[in-house]
Amino acid sequence: MQHYRGIKLLNSVDMSSLKHSQAVDKLCDRLEKTGYVLIGAYHSSSKKIKGKCNNGHEIMITPNNFVNKETKCKHCFYLNRHANLVREFESIVKRHKLTQQEPFNFRKGVLQGLKEKYLFTCPYGKDHWLSPYKLVTAVLFQCYCGKCKTLGGKSK
Repeated sequence: MQHYRGIKLLNSVDMSSLKHSQAVDKLCDRLEKTGYVLIGAYHSSSKKIKGKCNNGHEIMITPNNFVNKETKCKHCFYLNRHANLVREFESIVKRHKLTQQEPFNFRKGVLQGLKEKYLFTCPYGKDHWLSPYKLVTAVLFQCYCGKCKTLGGKSK
């Protein structure tokens, strides 16, 4: 087993070849830039290697995709996406002065919890069952109680 810039290389990898050395250099540069670490040994640019992202999630990395397509950890991607959904939903709730009647339920997972409906009340007492995921990704909220409708209940 060889080592090159902190990466384990199988003995079958010919580092005297310009093609291999450039591929490994690009991989090393991208690893340094992202803070990711390879756990497994490098075979070739198209074979998956076990690695860890900078948040500690174990992932499988295909060197070509990691370098050229700048693929990222799927766990981190989904966590950030879910956090953005929650933030956007909270801004809609605040903008419409809605009161949340029950806490979010994330026991089945974050995305499943965001897809469930929760009870909210508008400033004039009208109840609404809202799904954070659907509200943020698909439709605009509109309160249909008489008082909110006259105040322009559509989202601005």
